[in-house]
Amino acid sequence: MPPWDASEVYSDSGDLIMRAFMLGLLARVILSWVGAPKAHGVVKFLDKIYEVFLIPMRRIIKPISVGNSPPTLLDFTPLILLLIVAYILHPMLLWIFR
Repeated sequence: MPPWDASEVYSDSGDLIMRAFMLGLLARVILSWVGAPKAHGVVKFLDKIYEVFLIPMRRIIKPISVGNSPPTLLDFTPLILLLIVAYILHPMLLWIFR
């Protein structure tokens, strides 16, 4: 018998993956707020990962226009994705592999 339980390994690795996903999403949001250039390697990498999830959400949840001249668009889809992962997917994954 191995000294570790397979469900514990899946739970720990799933937890690590979810936390890395949430941290990467937070990094992407911060980089977009500070105006990091789109040509930067880190920004390109994060966009490739997260745009797959954000584009379908943007079809449903449109950015909100704020201000008059020039109007600023606030995109809440990264926040909503973060909330979905943190409060629905992550606990569900931990519950499945407990």
